[in-house]
Amino acid sequence: MTPGDASIRPRMRRDTVLHRLPGAVLVRTGGDTLRLAGPDAYRLLRRLRPHLTGERSLHDICAGVRDGRRATVAALIHALIDRGAVIDAGPPDGALFRDQHEYLAHLGGAPAFPAWRGARILVAGDGVIRQAALTVLAANGAGHVVASRPAREARPSGHDAVLYCADRADPTEITALARAARAGGPPLLTAAVIDGWAVLGPVTGPGPEGCWWCAVVRLGLDPARPADPAGALTRTVARMLGGALAYDAFRLLTGVLPEDPERPAVAQRLRTLQTLRIRTADGCPVCRTGAAADTAPVLTARAATTVRLVADLPPAPAGGPRALVAGYAAAMHRLVRTRPEPAGFRPDWTDRPAAYTAYPQAPFLPLPEHSPSGQRPFGTGPGAEDGRYTLPALSWLLRLSYGLLSRRLRIDSIRSDELDEYPTADWRRGAISGGGLYPLEIYWAAGRDGPVRPGVYHYAPAHHGLERLSAADPSARIRAALRYPGSAATGHFLLISHRFWRNAFKYASLGYHIATLDAGALLGSLGQLGAALGLPVRRLLWFDDRMIEAVLGVDPAEEGVLAVVPLPWEHAPPPLAPQDTPPAIRPPAYERSRTVLRFAWAAQVHRATMLGVAPPSDQGVEPPAMIGTAAGAGIALPEPAGPWSAQPVGELLPRRRSSFGQFAGTALGMDQLGALLRLITRTGGYRGDTVADGVRTGWTRLSVLANHVAGLPAGGYRYEPPTATLHPARSGRAWADVLAAIGADLTNYDLGETAAVLVISGRPDAMLDAYGPRGYRLLNAEVGTVAQAGCLAAAAIGIGCGAVLNLDHPAVDDVLGFPGTGERTVLCLLIGGERDGGADFVHHLR
Repeated sequence: MTPGDASIRPRMRRDTVLHRLPGAVLVRTGGDTLRLAGPDAYRLLRRLRPHLTGERSLHDICAGVRDGRRATVAALIHALIDRGAVIDAGPPDGALFRDQHEYLAHLGGAPAFPAWRGARILVAGDGVIRQAALTVLAANGAGHVVASRPAREARPSGHDAVLYCADRADPTEITALARAARAGGPPLLTAAVIDGWAVLGPVTGPGPEGCWWCAVVRLGLDPARPADPAGALTRTVARMLGGALAYDAFRLLTGVLPEDPERPAVAQRLRTLQTLRIRTADGCPVCRTGAAADTAPVLTARAATTVRLVADLPPAPAGGPRALVAGYAAAMHRLVRTRPEPAGFRPDWTDRPAAYTAYPQAPFLPLPEHSPSGQRPFGTGPGAEDGRYTLPALSWLLRLSYGLLSRRLRIDSIRSDELDEYPTADWRRGAISGGGLYPLEIYWAAGRDGPVRPGVYHYAPAHHGLERLSAADPSARIRAALRYPGSAATGHFLLISHRFWRNAFKYASLGYHIATLDAGALLGSLGQLGAALGLPVRRLLWFDDRMIEAVLGVDPAEEGVLAVVPLPWEHAPPPLAPQDTPPAIRPPAYERSRTVLRFAWAAQVHRATMLGVAPPSDQGVEPPAMIGTAAGAGIALPEPAGPWSAQPVGELLPRRRSSFGQFAGTALGMDQLGALLRLITRTGGYRGDTVADGVRTGWTRLSVLANHVAGLPAGGYRYEPPTATLHPARSGRAWADVLAAIGADLTNYDLGETAAVLVISGRPDAMLDAYGPRGYRLLNAEVGTVAQAGCLAAAAIGIGCGAVLNLDHPAVDDVLGFPGTGERTVLCLLIGGERDGGADFVHHLR
């Protein structure tokens, strides 16, 4: 122990994950790994981790260790510090803005946090971008902020930084502030809209050349043209820009903003949200005397997109479409043991598709922002059948389920430095999605007597607005494609589709499987939001695919519809809609990728699941493919002492997030587990066209792999909802070995730190027998809905949760006794208490 150890306050980084190996432990932090050998290495780190919180010095931690082990513990902590798995949290800064202080500690700038709190920041300009910057600065502890409106009255002297934010750029104001910064004033950060673009930064000061005008000149933008001709600067986009500028100010004033010799600015086209990094180091006439005004523009003609078919089909099975889909489902079940074709596939991240589908040639209509009053608490069940939609209610459902809600900057096990930069920022949504890619599209097929003119509208989640793709009334054609009798009562429908390339660029043929689960999660979110307002959300999954896709005008090789939701509409006043009429031919979607791959296996599976409008066989009272009840005596879960949550889903969805590496290894109470399972059962149901009202399908089951549950031995259990009991499924192996086998492919979590794993299972082959190839989509939709209910139930109870597809599902089946029954694991949820606090920079979009 050295004298310097007295001041070190070790904290294990929040992106550090431990992995138990035979005779060793693997410590993974970001892209770095450290292997520590020894049969007790994992156990020692597990015991040490609760003490590595930054609240105690290294000296105090080691003082509680017996003499013979003290030097070993100190050397281990020093080794973890040297490899970056543990950081020195520095002196405690109190409870106020603790998350931001710790966030800065992870970036290496903890000593500068008091400077951030004391920095004097001048915010000049006008509009929603300026208000968003002020809100985010205040939310993250900026202590001295002065707002100046108008900007021409701003006095930069005496401040540590100046932020200029404007929904419409004023060239005179920006020039004056840039020249003041160049003359030795405080640094200037700018976010302003000009000629259909938003341009952010770079930092302008007395050092190297580079300013906001450098980027504008290279883009060839004209201040005389309308700043936002398409009306695409919605409040959501403005909040994205203003918060991004506040975040850059935070990094600048704390010294963690990376230096870049090219001093790039970021330009974003408002309609497509396409972003460009623009070199500004060459200067321009504003920031450097004598600079050429005819700088080469950065916008050039785009090359045409090439479409290429990937022949990844396995040998054709005997048995036609059913056998094809059965083989695909079985391959997805074994994906941890045998990665699906194509072998050796690696995504090209530089040519990934745009994060959001956009139709820049379509007329645009912003949606209202509305938080309805009188929401019923989460868990009250499906909405009333007589509820009627309004435009504010539908807008709220769309925004809370699939719109952007906040920026993801929290330090966790999947964080990368790319997330710090605005062009590669990641944004949270209410519904869960595999890999956070959100490959689904939502369309509103609007008939007459509604609040908008008839036509097909595409929901633009990043704008929270609508793009009108056609002017024809689609309602009659959609009703003809459905088998649900109640569809005749409305002329308005939501259509949920999968744009295949949106997640196939990363997951290849696996992307289709993930999207069918995503569809269930989105439908579950819509259903829970509808229940809060007493609105019906009935999922229609049995329809004529080709008729629906023809209404949308989509290419079946690019996009397929997965669900339809009727919207019974309240009598509406005269409709609002863009003044422009959409083109006679559906306008094309913006495509960022130069090469689009189409994976033959997933394409054939989707075609096999398509059908005409003919209904399935008569279901009777009980739907087919039901899972039988567990036999034998069960362990009764205690009744909750009271309601676990009276919160409405409108508050839970913005808080929902995956726990990536944040589990604390603490025990979950039996009452908490019981409340969680009851809430999932209560909120995971739905109304649809494949089951009679009031009848649960029985297609899925919840089981539990208990790890740290107080009063419950470790092991596997099947859950029976009617009696709220757990039925043991014995495993003959040591539980630690079972966990190691199940989680061998898991990189973002330490399975040993979770309290339990919730297993969602079904009988895929029985579904195919009962419903044909369409049964695959029906089952996955229900699994996704149950998973969404689980994530929201965990948020309501106050525990962490994360959905994972890369556990070894056949190994999970073995633990739960599924082999030979036809039942298989489809998806798993990890649950447990999270570590205290967090390391985060708060950037909400509400």
